Amino acid sequence: MDYSIENVNNLKKRCEKAMKIIPKYGDFTKNYFSIEKEKLSDIIKQWQNDYPDLYYELEQWKEGSGFTYETISLLRKNKTKKVECVFLKVYESEGTTNILNCVDIYRNYPKPGKILKVRNIIFKRKSEKIFNQLVKSNSKIIAALILSGNNNGLKILWN
Repeated sequence: MDYSIENVNNLKKRCEKAMKIIPKYGDFTKNYFSIEKEKLSDIIKQWQNDYPDLYYELEQWKEGSGFTYETISLLRKNKTKKVECVFLKVYESEGTTNILNCVDIYRNYPKPGKILKVRNIIFKRKSEKIFNQLVKSNSKIIAALILSGNNNGLKILWN
């Protein structure tokens, strides 16, 4: 699944530096499947249960008039001390009139710990600071980059 990002104000270089703090481990799932259009509400309901932070955004998909929807989110969980990234997409299948393709890509990993923060201070790396700034200003882009890790999830296209 391709995801395009505009390289404005040297964004690609800043993102590459920020991504150094993201661990290579964590849970990763990727699901591609097809459904009949009548089952869209059921899939949305399932995703609302799986990703309660996206409940209201997904609820709007039920009320929409089309069949093409996409969302990407970075969620920081304080209780579990994890970061979760979610990409959901629904779009019409080519060549058919009543089939929808669905994409569900998910990854979580532990928040950077104190050891990493100390290491950043010692080696004067600004990766964590840049990461936090980008999360505030471009959270969807950071989520996409995290979901593209190890070339398993999203394919990033820099424009």
